Amino acid sequence: MNRIIAFSSIIAMATTVNAQENDSIAVGQDTITVMFWGDMMSHTTQVKAAYDATNDTYDYNPCFAKVKEAISNVDIAVCNLECTLAGKPYKGYPCFSAPDQYFEAMVNSGFDVFLTANNHCIDTGKKGLELTVDKLLKREIVQIGTYKDSTDRAERYPAIIDVRGVKIAMLCYTYGTNGIKVTAPNVVNYTDTVQIRLDIEESKRRGADYIIANMHWGIEYEHTPRKSQKELAHWLIDNGVDHVIGGHPHVVQPAEIYKGNDGKEHFIVYSLGNVLANTQQEGGDGGIAVTLRLPSSKSYEKPDVFYSIYHTARPAWSKVTNYTIFPEGYAEELPQGEKPKMDTFIESTLKVMSEGDDIKRENMK
Repeated sequence: MNRIIAFSSIIAMATTVNAQENDSIAVGQDTITVMFWGDMMSHTTQVKAAYDATNDTYDYNPCFAKVKEAISNVDIAVCNLECTLAGKPYKGYPCFSAPDQYFEAMVNSGFDVFLTANNHCIDTGKKGLELTVDKLLKREIVQIGTYKDSTDRAERYPAIIDVRGVKIAMLCYTYGTNGIKVTAPNVVNYTDTVQIRLDIEESKRRGADYIIANMHWGIEYEHTPRKSQKELAHWLIDNGVDHVIGGHPHVVQPAEIYKGNDGKEHFIVYSLGNVLANTQQEGGDGGIAVTLRLPSSKSYEKPDVFYSIYHTARPAWSKVTNYTIFPEGYAEELPQGEKPKMDTFIESTLKVMSEGDDIKRENMK
């Protein structure tokens, strides 16, 4: 069962979601673990690979088989759903509409928080945005970033997730939507610093112990964050955000420990890279999963954070039948022909991460 249950209480028009305790969590009860994964795309080749002709349906569960345990063993698992769930005809780039079984497999794997403010969130217009919101909320998970109207946003945003009495505010914003205008009364969380400041203050007013901003930003396939990303990340922290998680470039960008004007150190990762995608550019065949260990008391001096590297095998490259995520450490289980690609990805990712601040690396296996 998914760890985060229904929108159980609305306090001052804010959604507070209670997280169920997981008996398999190995950390102490005074520590909250939050794991962040990158971009979940839905290219045409992915849809074809997941198709099961024997029963005319789609099966994405094998994609997550090697990482399901790691995802399920944290308190909160977050991913960026970078496609819509608008139904048939299923479409890949440039306007994505994925089968419902795609996000169902993510839920089955343990993801509780779905970020939907990204440049593909209105690929299929008003219908796609609203169907995506409805389908996600029906599964009683946390969906953040797109809303059917301003009332919907006011009721569910900022999303406050309660884990054993610790309240974590999740914020989510996108730089744009590929030039497609949002259709009224729908709402997309665009990167508007005036609105973001209001959302930060509202998070504090509603009792958030931690505020985490998930930003869809940067330039695709660039391994180095732009000056504008760094300035915005520092602005977010100086205005009350505790940690910043970035996505969109489809490749990994380095991490930073930033000392805010509160005198504390805060974590920033500029891009997590891809999880599932068929992008062809170098570095697009995997990413990093970042885990924050948040103490129940906000008395930390330096964030406790680590990252894990994973590579996604593709049917076109080896004998794997479906796109499959392989964490570092699963080399002995890689299909024939895949190991050199994984080795190259790990080497390049370590090089990128070495260009930022020194962050712990832990094997997911």
